[in-house]
Amino acid sequence: MTNFDDGQTEGDSENSQLSAWMLEQMAEGLEDEAAGLARRAAGFEEEENLLSKEIARHETEINRLLFRLESLRSDRDSVVERIEVLKREATGIRERLFLCEEEAAIAALDPAGYESGSAPTEQVYQAPVTRPLSAA
Repeated sequence: MTNFDDGQTEGDSENSQLSAWMLEQMAEGLEDEAAGLARRAAGFEEEENLLSKEIARHETEINRLLFRLESLRSDRDSVVERIEVLKREATGIRERLFLCEEEAAIAALDPAGYESGSAPTEQVYQAPVTRPLSAA
């Protein structure tokens, strides 16, 4: 039952067909695996696009917040400068008030001396002259 035409036996022919069939099955399995990986890669691309959009949205929000932060800092700096100006003005007013009170006090002690520009003089208290009681 051996076929000598091609130099192959029936068993060799069946082994060749079985090998071809196994190789075909392996090739289909690899193609299926490649198709699955292609779907997985497409899923990664979609996720990448979603993450890129999310990052862009967050960057926009961060930029908006940074602009707001700069605005708040600018407003704070303006308020701090205004506080310093008001404190200096208050100090100047208090100094003028102190000088005015000092001048008023000096004028009350010696109005003539104050107006003439001289320093106030010490006034000595003089008691009224009275006669002794026994002399009356």
